[in-house]
Amino acid sequence: PGPSIASECDLHAMQPCQQTPAMALQPCQVWLACSTYLAAPMPMLAAQSPMPVLVPRQWQGLTPVPVAGAFITTAGASTFEGETTAQEGPQTGHIEQALACGDDDHWGGGQASSDVAIAGAARLPPCRRTEGKRSKAQSRRASAIAGSTAGASDRETAKTRGNVPPSSVSGKVWRLSRDPKGCRRVQDAIVDAATDEERLAIVFELRGHVWEAMMCPHANHVLQQCITVMRATSCPFIVEEITQRGAGAVCKAARHAYSCRVLQRLLEHWPDHVTALADDLISEGLLLCRHTFGNYVMQHLLEYGSDQQRAELLQGMQKQALALGCDARAAAPLSKAVLCASDTDRAALVQALLAEKRLITGLACMRHGHQAVQVILELCDAPERNEAIRQLTQDTDTLCQSRYGRTIINCLSELLQVTAARAGC
Repeated sequence: PGPSIASECDLHAMQPCQQTPAMALQPCQVWLACSTYLAAPMPMLAAQSPMPVLVPRQWQGLTPVPVAGAFITTAGASTFEGETTAQEGPQTGHIEQALACGDDDHWGGGQASSDVAIAGAARLPPCRRTEGKRSKAQSRRASAIAGSTAGASDRETAKTRGNVPPSSVSGKVWRLSRDPKGCRRVQDAIVDAATDEERLAIVFELRGHVWEAMMCPHANHVLQQCITVMRATSCPFIVEEITQRGAGAVCKAARHAYSCRVLQRLLEHWPDHVTALADDLISEGLLLCRHTFGNYVMQHLLEYGSDQQRAELLQGMQKQALALGCDARAAAPLSKAVLCASDTDRAALVQALLAEKRLITGLACMRHGHQAVQVILELCDAPERNEAIRQLTQDTDTLCQSRYGRTIINCLSELLQVTAARAGC
């Protein structure tokens, strides 16, 4: 390596070398060029002198230090201003620009305000110009591919959507439901059926396959469509096949990425016919509130469940306010609980949250938790609202450091202005 690369551009001279402690943990890449530019970045590691040492972008702005006999210097973006070819303008010396790899931004055409340059190497074009030329060709190819794909998609959509006669899926509903395109045909056939009898004929072919359909990435959409457009009394077998598997199975379905959607549609459209399912969910309600997928099911239960089911779940949430308030996944069910609860249950839940030190501040800094805090400030009665304001104003420094916390600060400011205006009147 070394001078032979700069003078002859001999790719065979580039041999893997040992990584030094000065290198970043990720491998680095460098653009090498001499009289012509190479078309791809070549991986290089620190080696014997005088081979240059590459440094990551994170080191930019630090004082340059010599490493392994190589001299590292920093060069501003103006180093490559106006450069289009290797022969353009007088050359004051050979400069090699080293860029850290591992991030799309490093090769996406963007240029940092300062770059790392290493003396003793060939001069290279800036990354933004090389990538700019490449992106134009890629853009043309991408446009051509997108055009052909869009045309094919439109043709396929015309075939699979709209005016799908029930007879076209009759006898093969279950097979089509498990296919990415076939499940769309079945959904369209259910929607476009002229009579309830035609819809029932399609849906009844799913008998005995409900549980498997819930777990299928495609058939679950067919079940959701059935629940959305049909009455619960028309196809009771859907609920029956789920409840027959017991309480553990229902909670298992709530934790599944696909079947949780079916439970949400059941709670949303057939709330009066899924009482047994709701009771099973409440038995593990607090655990489901903290689950990645289960929390969505519990949000629907809080919104569409009966008053008795909602009150029972809220009682458990009051006892576990600290655990729920510290969990980012449980923040969404908490927000829904505060919004949908009765005045009495809302006050009890908010008092449990305020009783824990700085818990309200933590909620205010969460994506979904800050929505719960907003609801508290808007809907709660004076005692709970004033206590929430007192605790939040004591932690304004913490709130200012969070994107969602700053939203709460704005709410507090508006609320205090309204209060002051009312007091002035």
